[in-house]
Amino acid sequence: FGHNDIAIGYCENIIGLNYYPELYEETDEINKLCSMSGYGLTGTFITGAVKSDQHRRAGSNIIDGIQNDLLICSPSGQDNNRTSLEFMIASGDSGGGLFIDNKLAGINSCVMASDKKPDSTYTDECGHTRISKFSKWIKDRTIKIMEELMFKIGDLVYTDALNGNKNFGYVSEVKYLNALRKIYYVVHLFYDN
Repeated sequence: FGHNDIAIGYCENIIGLNYYPELYEETDEINKLCSMSGYGLTGTFITGAVKSDQHRRAGSNIIDGIQNDLLICSPSGQDNNRTSLEFMIASGDSGGGLFIDNKLAGINSCVMASDKKPDSTYTDECGHTRISKFSKWIKDRTIKIMEELMFKIGDLVYTDALNGNKNFGYVSEVKYLNALRKIYYVVHLFYDN
């Protein structure tokens, strides 16, 4: 349940993101101010998450602790640790990001409830897969995907030539440029920082 809830995917189409966040690699997440967002259910900490309207919402919280490689956050109530935009993920927010200092520190994973009703109320906690634990794996796997893509580009160009494609030069160039755009963020993320 919620442990090691992380994956890396590959998309044939360009996603068109304008910003690719750095990974948070420090292991000092406890008591850090974080921001998180998602498109999941909404409500209050009293009613719980009860309504779906497909709108993205975001807010902040303080990381309370770490359990089984999950960053744990909970509603603060009225104590001094309450943030101005106190927020907690709910059903439907899985896969979204948790950020510390604008760096990706967690992936929205689960809501845990002592009353067995994970509805994001005051008694619940939310868990976010800890990026610092997996940053080396993320980088290694992403670079491996990038290398595989470079071989695929070579195969595309070679196949176009063998098949006598009349538009060989143009088609190959377009395929090559699109593939390079897909891996640009990897180079930017890992080598420019």
